[in-house]
Amino acid sequence: KRKMEATTEEDNVGNEEKHRIEEEKRTLFRLNQEAQKKRVPSSSLKNLDSNIKKNTSFIKKLKQFSNDQTEAISQELQTLNLSKYISEVVNSIAEAKLKVTDILGMVKVCSLLHQRFPEFTPSLLPVLIRIFAPSSDPADKSSRIIKRRTTLRLLGELFLYGVYSDGDVIYKIVNEMATSDQTDKDGFQNLPLMVSFVRSVGDELLGLKNRKASSEPTEDKISKDLKTLFTNLLDRYFESVSKFLVQEHKDLRAKERENHHILETKGELSEGSSAAYDRQRKGYEKLLLQVQQLAETLSKDMPNLPEDSNTTRIDVGPITTSRDKGENAQVETIFDDEDTRTFYENLPDLRTLVPGVLLGETEPKTDKDVKDVKDVKDVKEPVKDVPKETKEKEKTAEVKPEDKAKETNNKETKEAKESKEATKEAKESKESKEGKEKEDKEEKDTTGTANISKLDALLARLHQCVNRDLIDQASIEFCYSNSKNNRKKLVKALFNVNRTALALLPYYSRMAATINQYMKDVGSMLSTMLEEEFQSLYQKKDQTNIETKIRNIRFIGELTKFRVFPANQTLNILKSCLDDFLHHNIDVACALLECVGRFLYRTPETHLRTKLLLEHLMRLKQTQNLANRLDFMVENAYYHCIPPERQVQKKEEDNPIRAYVDKLIFRDLNKGTIKEVLKQLRKLPWQATEVEDQVLAKLIKIHRGKYVNIPFVASLVAGLSRYHEMLGIKFVDALLENIRVGLEENNFKKRQKQLMEVKLLGELYNFTLIESQLIFDTLEMLLTFGHIGDVAADTPLDPVNDYFRCRMVCCLLDTCGQYFDSGSSKKKLDRFLIYFQRYYLSKSPVLPMEIDFMISDCFEALRPSLTRLTTVDQCNEAITNFAQLEKIAPSNPRPMVVEQSDSETDDDTDDTVSSEGSDNSDDEEEGRNQVEDDTADFNRGPIKSNTDSEFDRELRAMITEGVESRKLESRSNARFDMSIPINLLKSQPGTGRGRMEDEPPPQPTEGVQFRLLMKKGGKQLTKKFEHSARFKFGF
Repeated sequence: KRKMEATTEEDNVGNEEKHRIEEEKRTLFRLNQEAQKKRVPSSSLKNLDSNIKKNTSFIKKLKQFSNDQTEAISQELQTLNLSKYISEVVNSIAEAKLKVTDILGMVKVCSLLHQRFPEFTPSLLPVLIRIFAPSSDPADKSSRIIKRRTTLRLLGELFLYGVYSDGDVIYKIVNEMATSDQTDKDGFQNLPLMVSFVRSVGDELLGLKNRKASSEPTEDKISKDLKTLFTNLLDRYFESVSKFLVQEHKDLRAKERENHHILETKGELSEGSSAAYDRQRKGYEKLLLQVQQLAETLSKDMPNLPEDSNTTRIDVGPITTSRDKGENAQVETIFDDEDTRTFYENLPDLRTLVPGVLLGETEPKTDKDVKDVKDVKDVKEPVKDVPKETKEKEKTAEVKPEDKAKETNNKETKEAKESKEATKEAKESKESKEGKEKEDKEEKDTTGTANISKLDALLARLHQCVNRDLIDQASIEFCYSNSKNNRKKLVKALFNVNRTALALLPYYSRMAATINQYMKDVGSMLSTMLEEEFQSLYQKKDQTNIETKIRNIRFIGELTKFRVFPANQTLNILKSCLDDFLHHNIDVACALLECVGRFLYRTPETHLRTKLLLEHLMRLKQTQNLANRLDFMVENAYYHCIPPERQVQKKEEDNPIRAYVDKLIFRDLNKGTIKEVLKQLRKLPWQATEVEDQVLAKLIKIHRGKYVNIPFVASLVAGLSRYHEMLGIKFVDALLENIRVGLEENNFKKRQKQLMEVKLLGELYNFTLIESQLIFDTLEMLLTFGHIGDVAADTPLDPVNDYFRCRMVCCLLDTCGQYFDSGSSKKKLDRFLIYFQRYYLSKSPVLPMEIDFMISDCFEALRPSLTRLTTVDQCNEAITNFAQLEKIAPSNPRPMVVEQSDSETDDDTDDTVSSEGSDNSDDEEEGRNQVEDDTADFNRGPIKSNTDSEFDRELRAMITEGVESRKLESRSNARFDMSIPINLLKSQPGTGRGRMEDEPPPQPTEGVQFRLLMKKGGKQLTKKFEHSARFKFGF
């Protein structure tokens, strides 16, 4: 609201100001038109002050006129009789150095002079017209153009305000300027004057549609014939200017083609050609801007300027950027990203942040201005040039004869008093001047010391400016202590940056570029110092100070990107390094290309020359036998400037269902949205066969999600498996296959994925989707996969110094090991922990600290009272003892599977399976119920329906009935096709019976001995062989 109110108030103030100016304009026009009738008679002017002293001071004020003095001069004009000084007044107006803002004030003063003195206007016009006379002095060209611009504007405003009514006066001036431009060899020199004239008074004088301010008196005064004359004159002038612009455009393009050809043949331009092209380009840009302004004012279309696409513009001087050319300039994609472009191109404008006085924008006074000021001061002193006779005659004409005697007596006393007062004033003025000089010196001393202390503090913390905001703030602070000596100190501080502090170079260059916008000597001094340092290092040709050389060349590159250091000079430095392509020059050239090579290659003005130099660099690399380090450095520099082309891979459009499932699982899934995600997944069209595969493909990619979301994914799989049973089976199969493939590849890049897969397997057990036997089989696979016999052997799939499998085992046990605390699962876990200790101790008795802590935490969580074994022998002894308790051979390396011998009968087997299976299930359910997360309702297994419970009860009853019935059956010997020899049936172990005659006595072995009964030639034969006890066949 406040902003809107402020804007409305400003608009109201602006409208009121416009109305006031319009009203004053109408009033002055009416008074100027009626001046001939209502002019004061000359007899009444005698009553006004005609003192020569006051009139002379008034004339000098007119010569130094400014808009602020309009009211004071107007009031003083009402009290003076200037009829005898019209010529002096006219000359002072013509010689006045008016600005554009002073024109309206001078028009008001001229209106008052016109209304009072009839001879003023006829005397003023010839003097103003004389300014436009041709001059042969080329030295005074710029000042003459400025004077003509203000004078032409003054003549136009005087005509519009009714001071003179003859429009042919200004028409002849404009016509002469247009004619001289068309015949001038140097081009359209008066084009700036024409643009200024048309923009100031063209709206009213030509009657254009886009009139800024309309006034009824001027519309009545200016005839249609005069408007037609001006319109036709300016139309012809614009046509001639447009043709001249097109010709200049063609000449510039021809020059560019010539420079392009020279660069292709010779590789560089001469200084003369560069300077000639620079002058021609600047002149064309200036002409183009002026023609655009004239076309905009006259509502004309710009002429068509044909572009030659085959021509590359050549850089011959400072590079013009988008901020230099204006808003309409095209921003080229020179930099890789937007942040880099803003860092190098968007510099802070100090004019908006710092007072202009601190930037040195105030122009010093010229000698003429000083003289004029002195003349104004001298007006206050008594005028000595006026003769005494004229004074006495004036006094005697007014004084009565009776008072003449008194006056003669008092003359001497008055003169004595005046002389005394003059001496006193002189002494006081001298004393005051001396006091002011002393005060000024003291102030300068104090300000100088303060500025020096501020600058020292700024330079001391300059190395701490390590970001854009800090370096911009330092640039602003420097402006408050700006002086020539301080600028030299700053440049020296920037130049003396530490040779190892390469990260500061971009920020130092930004500071130099920011200050160089208004203090051009900073950039030139720093560039000169860096170039001289490079030349000195280059000419020495010693193989030392490589860090100094790199710092120097990178500083030059950063300044080039800020367009402070000339780009053509940077290319000359690169060419000099390529001419002597040895030792440190190779490092310097590569450092320069890595810093600024891409910028030079992408800049249109330097693209071609940079490309030629890069090709020359690669030819030098191929011809010279460089070291591997230098060879790689040259290739990196080249491909940094010209990256190799890569084919853009087209992304396959994802199926909407896959994309939706991906969103649900990897974006939306969390602790609070499990039910909602499961509900959305169930709504998918599961009748289509590909939907199940798509959901499975997303669920199995667990590594794409977060580690903390693994329990939630397991909950989703458990929930979906209630309604789609095959999904759970396929998911478990795919997960186990991924774990096995990860062990086969043994790729360290995929270890995070392997940990997440093992974690997911444990969570599936927590949700009763798999049984404990699958967990123990996986644990066994983690220890024995890739090993043949001895787990301590060093294999490619499990090196001795690789402990990642220990990490996987701990991750799986931490996830679901707390449920193995009772029943047979507890015995299996105890047995596995012994084998696990033998596994990691066989790698190294001293584990890495991280692995040791991880194993300790795992053991403490699962078996707090367990004492860890320290040697492999202790582990083997523990395995033997454990095997003896369970009546298992000590050499059996399979820790999890309890095998049964053939001596056990089928009914014992069935009984064992049924009883042990029930025990395992009961123990697992009891263990899982002990560890329950109260905060997460989703961490529960699937709930069986009533039909499933009935089916389980019937199955148990059937199994029990079958076992009981088989117990009553009689055991019968097995029937063989062949009869067993009697000596074998009656042989007993330990006796010599039953052996063949040719057989040696039996030797004690660890395996199981067999006798194979064969039949050969009608005879029964037996053959003895031994089989390992590890396999079921052995039992």
